[in-house]
Amino acid sequence: MTPARLTIRDITVETWRHGTTTRLVDGVSLSLAAGEVLALVGASGSGKSLTCAASLDVLPPGTRRTTGTVAIDDRETGFAALRGRLVASIMQNPRSAFNPVRTMRDHAIETFHALGIGRSEWRPLMEASMKEAGLDDPAGLLGLHPFEMSGGMLQRMMIALALASRAPFLFADEPTTDLDLIVQRDILDLLDRLREQRRLGILIVTHDMGVVARLADRVAVMESGRICETGPVRQIFERPAAPTTRRLVEAHLSLYGKALAA
Repeated sequence: MTPARLTIRDITVETWRHGTTTRLVDGVSLSLAAGEVLALVGASGSGKSLTCAASLDVLPPGTRRTTGTVAIDDRETGFAALRGRLVASIMQNPRSAFNPVRTMRDHAIETFHALGIGRSEWRPLMEASMKEAGLDDPAGLLGLHPFEMSGGMLQRMMIALALASRAPFLFADEPTTDLDLIVQRDILDLLDRLREQRRLGILIVTHDMGVVARLADRVAVMESGRICETGPVRQIFERPAAPTTRRLVEAHLSLYGKALAA
């Protein structure tokens, strides 16, 4: 049975230096349903990416999760158990996410090994996932190294690897930041289509309110490691309550106007 909801409760992340502890994420709770896009927004350094990393047990050195639980359909599970099998991830800079001396085939095989997928499934699963991600000629592309591919192609390849994992949820951390506008549009269209066709639950981390307006159903706004406001996307744009939310919306409207805000 496909999971219907992912719940993250009371995530706290701290760092320490010279005997001093600093709280970077403070009691963050989020819920994501199948087929839903939840946007986690806020300024750089607000704790968005750390919240995702803590939820998947991949925090950077020098930080630690001190509280928190994760659950699938209200059944608590281990953080590491989410990674890859229940939650796939795509990063903001695809070129740095791939080993430059290894081919796309190498990366695919490594992914399948990690997930325990049988060898007989590798080729048909990878080719189907690449085509679903908008990559033609999978056999040819699998032989390429990262430096032989454009940023847009690499982002699609990362999405294809996420799809091949068969995970029902996807964390997308600033997935369009380093892409040109046309490729950004194509990647957002692809994510929207996958949400509808696969019923993927997508948590998209972004500071771009244009991405929020285009893709999200609900929005959670972070400031200084805490959630300061949550709500449906239209409510966030039309009636923002928290000062941080108002600043994000006002900055977006000053650049693009109301016509592109919703």
